[in-house]
Amino acid sequence: MTGGRALSRYRLYVLGNSLNNIGNAFYVVVLPLLVYRLSGSSLSMAVTVAAEALSTLLLPLWGVVMDRASPRTAIVGTLLFQSAVSALLPLGTRGHWLTVPMIYGLSFLIGLGANGLQTAQTRAIPIMFPDTRDTASAGLTTAYTVTTVVGPLMAAAALAHHGEVLLLWINTVSFLAPLGLLPWTRIPRMRQASGSPRLLRSLAEGFSVVRQQAAVRPLVWALAALGLTNAMAATLAVYRLKQDFHWPDALVSFVFVALGLGSVLGTRLPLRLRHVSLPAVLRIAIATSTVGVAAMMSPLAVLVPVGLGLTGVGFLALAVARNLWLQEVVPITHLGRANTAIRTLTGSARLAGALALGLVAAQAGVETALALLLVVGALPLLGLRTAGTAGKPFMPPAS
Repeated sequence: MTGGRALSRYRLYVLGNSLNNIGNAFYVVVLPLLVYRLSGSSLSMAVTVAAEALSTLLLPLWGVVMDRASPRTAIVGTLLFQSAVSALLPLGTRGHWLTVPMIYGLSFLIGLGANGLQTAQTRAIPIMFPDTRDTASAGLTTAYTVTTVVGPLMAAAALAHHGEVLLLWINTVSFLAPLGLLPWTRIPRMRQASGSPRLLRSLAEGFSVVRQQAAVRPLVWALAALGLTNAMAATLAVYRLKQDFHWPDALVSFVFVALGLGSVLGTRLPLRLRHVSLPAVLRIAIATSTVGVAAMMSPLAVLVPVGLGLTGVGFLALAVARNLWLQEVVPITHLGRANTAIRTLTGSARLAGALALGLVAAQAGVETALALLLVVGALPLLGLRTAGTAGKPFMPPAS
């Protein structure tokens, strides 16, 4: 990060996001426990994942909006939206009127806001820190994954002495943390492009930009498989530890610590592997995630969180590699649409896969669902092609 002022702005930006992400970690821990308590059903837990994944179908619209909107307006709007929606969870829990179908709807809306925020940040980071966009983007993701370790640790301690409602309220308030630092982070205001965009044409441009890249097909297949694995592995781990091993809530929270630790390691891998080809990064990420799912099938309870952590390594390595690769090959004017084009394709697979695996788990058991997840996660290895990218670094050498 060049320049003292830029470094200070970046640190404050990371601080605000980290406080928000700790609140999000509380939400991630509490939500499956809340659904399990209300329903006791693995299918209901899977449908909750699918409801959030459903919001990814609207990602192309976010891409069009964020490529044209002011980054400041977009980030402020999505944070306020998520805070307002998430407040309904503690209110409903405290008032005893919250139902599982309501959780499905709220999960969709929270996912919608989160997708908008992530898309806005994908575009804002290169604008705010143009000289160090790679390290700034990777550093922000690393800071996020650190909070996925700290957050569940704090959640485990809180659940041992307090109820779910407190953690849900903390999540609601945490969305306001980045807003309080706006005078110092100075997220830029940019004028919206003149004229009304043609929606279908703008959507097509986003898909067209990524389709021109030779490596996009294996990348999309790998992201779809590992995205589904990452989403469902946590759900199946929580259900298995509650149902098969009878772990208490506070102890189950520690599986998210393992997932967070794996995610932290995963965010650092792409920068370490920037000298290798993109197919090589894909192979490493897929293999790591596959080993993790296999470990989760063990009859030893302790291997469930270990395996979950390995799935976090694989998926986050791939997600960061995607962002860094896009920053190198896509013009900034199309970055939001290109990012959401890939995430829409992979999110659709996550939606369908979550529903299918939820049905399998309900009918044939969690072990069968994990076995199917193992096969799905490893399938991209069979179709991986290196033509046009073999031996070519997916990122230019660091200067």
